[in-house]
Amino acid sequence: MPILAGLGVVVAAGIACADLVDAYFPPGIIGADANVGITVYSREHKATDPIGVHLGAFTIRPQVAFGAGYDSNPLFSRKPKPGAVFQTTGSVAATSNWSTDKLSGLITFDDTRYPSLTNQSTTNWSASLGTVLNLGTDRIATTATHLGLHQTARDLNTASLDAPGAYGVNNLRATYTAERGQFTFTPLVQYTGYRYDDVSIAGARVSQGYRDRDIFDGEMATKFSYALLRDIAVVLRGASIQYREARPGLPKPDATTVSALVGLDHSTSAVWRYRILAGVQGRQSANPAVKARTAPVVEANLIYMPSGLTTIGLTVTRAVQDAAGEFAAAFTYTEARLSVDHELTRDVLLHGHVRVQRAEYDQTGTAETAASAEASASWLMNRNMRVVGSYNYISKQPAAGGAITESLAMVRLQLGL
Repeated sequence: MPILAGLGVVVAAGIACADLVDAYFPPGIIGADANVGITVYSREHKATDPIGVHLGAFTIRPQVAFGAGYDSNPLFSRKPKPGAVFQTTGSVAATSNWSTDKLSGLITFDDTRYPSLTNQSTTNWSASLGTVLNLGTDRIATTATHLGLHQTARDLNTASLDAPGAYGVNNLRATYTAERGQFTFTPLVQYTGYRYDDVSIAGARVSQGYRDRDIFDGEMATKFSYALLRDIAVVLRGASIQYREARPGLPKPDATTVSALVGLDHSTSAVWRYRILAGVQGRQSANPAVKARTAPVVEANLIYMPSGLTTIGLTVTRAVQDAAGEFAAAFTYTEARLSVDHELTRDVLLHGHVRVQRAEYDQTGTAETAASAEASASWLMNRNMRVVGSYNYISKQPAAGGAITESLAMVRLQLGL
């Protein structure tokens, strides 16, 4: 499925915790896509997908989309100011056609404009490069990614901003996969750096330098295959979180985290597949005045494909995350997402999902909850053109005050080679 189809879901009206980088990694880049299975929506559609441009040993796939719609609450406030919204998205993907090793690159952008509220307009972009080297039965995968994003009032654990606030994320990751009989060992090392620009809150310019941080991760995943497509998995993780500066009068909230999870990666048939990991995560702050945190963590993914025309997916995540707020060093983040993809005809694809997110702040005893839903239909007119209609709904219950809601209806024309 073309990359822009997935990108549109992210940029349209989704709620996301701004610090969860994995939610923003572009799909299709080797080493950054962790989805279990291929869905009806994401799989190749050889009769209608763009064939790309072949340049030597590479295939280049450029795409661009133009959208127009109506947003009920662009400010995402309790005093809605509805208005029109125009969106332009694009991407250029390049993939090598080598027989063994792979090299992939992707550049994307999305530009969202509100004619009646110009200060709410944003331009996000990303650039990724991934490689896979095969060493006999072993494999090394590396990925480098830069994300230029914006935080908004829709995000969990974000202040009431006058306008979207820009921030950047740099990520480097490398994995080594080694198969030894029934065992598979996959060590991973990763660096992620966050850099935040100043923002405007209640008319005042506020520095966010205290949120800039570097995270160094290490992970060892071990799988034991006791039957075909049935694995027992054990995952050990550790991370060091190092902040670049502190808020005036406060120590830097540096911390270390460790987690241990065990679970199953299981395909009972061509119809069912599930992956579930459960365990415990601990977070120890470098500041002795901050109490250590221990919380249960879960990562679960279920895919049900009753036929080749329908895919139903359920994802549940629970983990400890760093907070954006001034008074919460960390919070427990829980998310559940249910999605349905259906191929109505060869030329018409339907998609729908609902998602619930919750952030619980132990230090303040407060919590935030957000819910969102989307329905979309894609008409694959031919290899180079498709029309996508979508409707998104968001409801967020902040820690204080009443709920805030937003609806966005949009039609996009998508072009690709």
